[in-house]
Amino acid sequence: MLSPKLQSRLLACILLPFAAGALFQRDWVVTWEVGAPNGQERQMIKINGQFPGPPIICDEDDDIEITVHNKMPFNTTVHWHGMIRKNDAPAPWHLISDTVADIDAMSRAVADPQILMISDWTRFMSWEYMEAEDSSGMTIFCSDSILVNGKGSLYCPGVDKLINLTSTYMKYGLYPRQVNDKGCFPFMKSTQGPYLRQGKPETIPLHLQQGCVPSEGAKEVIEVDPEAEWVSLNFIGGATFKTIVFSIDEHEMWVYEVDGDYIVPQRVDTVHMYAGERYAVMIKLDKPAKDYTIRVADNGLTQVISAFATLRYKGGTQREESTGMIDYGGQNSTVGLVVTTLDRDHLPPFPPNPPSRKADAMHVLHTHRWKVAWKYTMSGQGMYEEDRSAYEPLLYDPHSADAMDEGLVIRTKNGSWVDLVLQVGSQPGQPQEFPHMMHKHTGKTWQIGAGLGIWNYSSVDEAIEAEPQNFNLVTPNWRDTFVTSFDGSAWLVLRYQVTNPGPWLFHCHIETHLAGGMAVAILDGIDAWPQIPPEYGPDQRGFLPGTMPELEGGEHRASIQTECPLGGAPSSVSSEQVESSKVSDKARWKSLVQGLIKVLQIWISDEEPRQA
Repeated sequence: MLSPKLQSRLLACILLPFAAGALFQRDWVVTWEVGAPNGQERQMIKINGQFPGPPIICDEDDDIEITVHNKMPFNTTVHWHGMIRKNDAPAPWHLISDTVADIDAMSRAVADPQILMISDWTRFMSWEYMEAEDSSGMTIFCSDSILVNGKGSLYCPGVDKLINLTSTYMKYGLYPRQVNDKGCFPFMKSTQGPYLRQGKPETIPLHLQQGCVPSEGAKEVIEVDPEAEWVSLNFIGGATFKTIVFSIDEHEMWVYEVDGDYIVPQRVDTVHMYAGERYAVMIKLDKPAKDYTIRVADNGLTQVISAFATLRYKGGTQREESTGMIDYGGQNSTVGLVVTTLDRDHLPPFPPNPPSRKADAMHVLHTHRWKVAWKYTMSGQGMYEEDRSAYEPLLYDPHSADAMDEGLVIRTKNGSWVDLVLQVGSQPGQPQEFPHMMHKHTGKTWQIGAGLGIWNYSSVDEAIEAEPQNFNLVTPNWRDTFVTSFDGSAWLVLRYQVTNPGPWLFHCHIETHLAGGMAVAILDGIDAWPQIPPEYGPDQRGFLPGTMPELEGGEHRASIQTECPLGGAPSSVSSEQVESSKVSDKARWKSLVQGLIKVLQIWISDEEPRQA
């Protein structure tokens, strides 16, 4: 019989892999090659030969290691944007249905979501787009297509139809002008500010702002099994600047997750989504088995344009077209029916997650254009250049001259509560601004207040006392992307606690605005600055000293391990094969461990093994 100490060690060794989690390793090869997402070819970025890049689907406690091989002729980086909640987080399914069958089905659905990446697309490269803004002096919001999971088409319905599909609100705002053949709006003071008359729109290349050339690309199909009863769809706002509204024909949606965190579910027909936002919805699969159109349209702020995908019931035989709730212009297309849209201002976290009622510091940011229509300041004290600190990261020296720039850098203390007040429309001649999608890296933030006018308070407490109706400290929105008002001079108040010391970017998620300087750096927890792991030191690129693999034309070659235990696989293996292998490997290990545990239990007991 084994000694008790040896028995314990053996059992610990057997169980150790499951306590630590799996090592999830992948190689991502980033290339610059020809593609045609909407049917028109151009050079584009791909990851492992695909667009969008491969998703990372793994388990809680897994260690994730991605080696990025940049084979493009430009520098690049990767920004990790959101993780799925822990499995033990309370789920709000009982607020959607009180039946055990529905709750079980939704629990299964959330573990196997369907992902819909929504992006905008143009035939012009990013630098060509920015050169057009620079030469014309205009802010441009026109694109060729909206893509769903990298698939779409370029539609040219005709000017007359596009005018008819323009919302009444925008027709009034555009009068006596109108949309063009791409559905793009004319340049107006509300989008160009006091710089409208200085603009030179004639310098904008043909086909960028106008000149529609139709083309047909692929259409995304999401197949669902009605026997599963429910499906989870995760919509990701990966657009450059497009503001969209989405719906699914003849299906209501339960929005249960916003920017990766659960909320009290809302039953809706449509959701308005801005760049950088993420929404997860639960769909009841109780309709006749056929194809239903997923409609994704501009919400009417920048262009009359749409994209389409298909929700396909497995085994469907019916061929009737489904009935939509919104039209090509994103407007209500029903007759005599009320279309319910997501109440973006009231998204109570689930479970409740209120912030502190007091803050330790306040920073007021005056956002506005900076000397020209397409350039911006977020702080009111200058532009944050697109590649500022890119080659001398603030992480390495938080006391450098760059890091001490009070006009563009906010410094906070670890554990403190911080209020960020965002003021728009405060400059003469700029009383109105296009909505900005404000996004803070690392962690979530509460939006505790919003109001119209100019912020004239010395503290948030003073503002709460003066305007209590404009604040919510009990169930405020808890997310990482916030949208400013389009109604004129207005302010937002965001509150967060510093819990992750380091340098983080706070910026507008409209990529052309970010490229135009709309950002500040936040050095959180400057008094508890993290020690930099050696593999993330200067020029180490994530590798420990002496272990960096060979670069193109380099002299030293280091092999990169792509096999990983308990479900890893080489990057050449498809994601479906990877997930299947992962499940299969875990099942085999679980069976083996259960068998060994039974053997150990017999050894540990004083009883003799039973005879068969």
